[in-house]
Amino acid sequence: MAYRIQQLYVYPIKGIAGNSVNEAYAEEMGFRYDRRWLITNEKGRFLSQRTHPELVKISAEIGEHDMVVKHGDVKLVVPFDQHSENHLEAEVWNHMIKSYEVSKMASEWFSDILSEKVLFVTRGEDSERKKSLIKYPYTSEVSYADGYPYLGLGSASLEDLSNRLNRSINALAFRPNIVFDTTIPYEEDDFDHLSVNEVKLRGIKPCARCQVVDIDPLTGVSTKGTLATLAGYRRKGNNVYMGVNMICRKEGWLRVGDVMK
Repeated sequence: MAYRIQQLYVYPIKGIAGNSVNEAYAEEMGFRYDRRWLITNEKGRFLSQRTHPELVKISAEIGEHDMVVKHGDVKLVVPFDQHSENHLEAEVWNHMIKSYEVSKMASEWFSDILSEKVLFVTRGEDSERKKSLIKYPYTSEVSYADGYPYLGLGSASLEDLSNRLNRSINALAFRPNIVFDTTIPYEEDDFDHLSVNEVKLRGIKPCARCQVVDIDPLTGVSTKGTLATLAGYRRKGNNVYMGVNMICRKEGWLRVGDVMK
C-alpha cells in the first residue's frame, strides 16, 4: 500500500502548541527540534496538557539559529545551543533524562506565564533516553516525547471519529507528527515498514490515548466526549487506541505530498 503524507507537525517544547510544517528532517529520536525542550516543576517532573492545558496557548517558531517562543504578545528567543551548566534529572514518566536548565531568565519567563515556579530545560550532548521496543531493532533513542519518537495518524480514522462525534475534530488533539492520507479507518494500526526517498519508518504498535484528546488544541478548553466515544469501540483491555507509534530506521527529509510505501 502507498500513503501520501497529508500533514507534518513539530512540537518544539513538550506540551505546547504544534507547528504545521511543509517539511521536517526525520532523526532517530524524532523530527529535528521536536520535543527537544521541556518545562518541569521544581523537582524535575515534566508538565503536560494533562495538568496544564494552558500550554496550548504557547507557540514556538523554529528559525535558522534559534527558537522564538510566544505567549500572546510576549516572546522569548532561545538560541539552539543555549543551556547553563545547571543540570538535573528530568522525569518523563518513568524515564530520568539528564537535562540542563536553558537559563534562569527563560525559567522565570515560563514561571510568570504559568503562575508557578517551573524550570525550562533541554538535553545536552551527554543526554540519553532509550526506549525498549517490541519489534526490531528493539530500542530507539527518544526525545522528551511521552514514549515514542513519532506518532502517525490516518485521515480516514479522523473522519470516522468526527462522524461518530457529529463534529469535526482537529488532528492536533492527538498530537501526531505525520498525518497520512488513508481510505480505511484505523488501518495505520497495522503499519510496519514505510519508506520514501532515503527515509525509512517502522510502525511499532497502536498508541494508547489519555484525556488530552478531550482538550481543544487551539483554546485549551476541555470539550469532553472524544475519549469516551473512542472507548466505545477502540478499547482493548485497559487502554483506548488512536494512531500508531513509530520509529525512524533511516534518517532524511519528509515533505507534505511525499508518498510512503
